[in-house]
Amino acid sequence: MSRRISCCALFLTFALAAPAFGLSADETLPAWTSDVNAAWQKTLDTHRPMLVVVGSEGCSHCRRMQAETWSDSNVLGELSAGFVTARVDGNRQPSLLSHWNVRAYPTTLIFADDGRVLAKLTGYRSAGEIRGHLRAALEATQTIQPVQAQTEQIRSGE
Repeated sequence: MSRRISCCALFLTFALAAPAFGLSADETLPAWTSDVNAAWQKTLDTHRPMLVVVGSEGCSHCRRMQAETWSDSNVLGELSAGFVTARVDGNRQPSLLSHWNVRAYPTTLIFADDGRVLAKLTGYRSAGEIRGHLRAALEATQTIQPVQAQTEQIRSGE
């Protein structure tokens, strides 16, 4: 009995404290990671495009996008439904800045699972703008996947 009460108390503590830390128990939210390699592997495994947001702690436009764009319920829904998501602190991972030719914060990149850059957006973008790019990225990858599947079938002799 006391174990059951402890578990309930722990759950309630998390549920009440989560909003204070910007966390949510909602499973429909995208799973943001700072591990780009893990995100890329998930992109390869799921054939979902990868969205990477590059920013820094001191970036006012990054904070504005976090508050207005990345927390928009429509954007969150589209990200959850079709994308692998990663956030990168450019000051902590400078090698990625040069690799992706990032010159300003925030920069939003969308990659197909074949490595193509589907979008590279520099600066603040509204929720509406981002949703347009998300839809375009999904359309681009959905037209490529059937061709890839057919090519794999031909190679395997099916």
